[in-house]
Amino acid sequence: MQINRKAFINGKVYTQSEKQKWAESIVTLNSKIIFVGSNQKAKSFISEDTEVIDLQGKLVLPGFIESHAHTIMGGFYLLGVNLESCKTEGEFIKTLRAYIKNNKTKWVKGGNWNHENWTSGKLPHKNWIDEFSQDTPVLIHRMDYHMALANSHALNLAGITKDTPDPIGGKIER
Repeated sequence: MQINRKAFINGKVYTQSEKQKWAESIVTLNSKIIFVGSNQKAKSFISEDTEVIDLQGKLVLPGFIESHAHTIMGGFYLLGVNLESCKTEGEFIKTLRAYIKNNKTKWVKGGNWNHENWTSGKLPHKNWIDEFSQDTPVLIHRMDYHMALANSHALNLAGITKDTPDPIGGKIER
């Protein structure tokens, strides 16, 4: 196995450690960090086969790992109705009815509902909301964006009928 050692020196390294929030250098061995600290102490890890990278005072931050959080989509939830706290069909309907009444928008979006948290576990249906949303198109997503509920008005605008074929890779629940 070939040894791959790198030393990143002269940086402004943010560590997130309470004991040492900032450092000047990082040394890695085969892509694993083996040292974080001062340039002076990093010298003891540097040999003639070490690749030395001068960071020239640039900032180094810990890696950001996005764990499939749909960050942008999560922001869109803030712009619409939030149904996350609903634990029953009744709460879902009541919350959505109040939102539509108090927010005169062209479309009702958002959602963040999870029917698996409801006592019944039933999927929401357009019949639950059509009565109070006939003048406002509604398209609200489940918390994971793998499902959405549309009211009749939104379905009409999209040209979706009982005869519309399911999209490739998807299903229109009827």
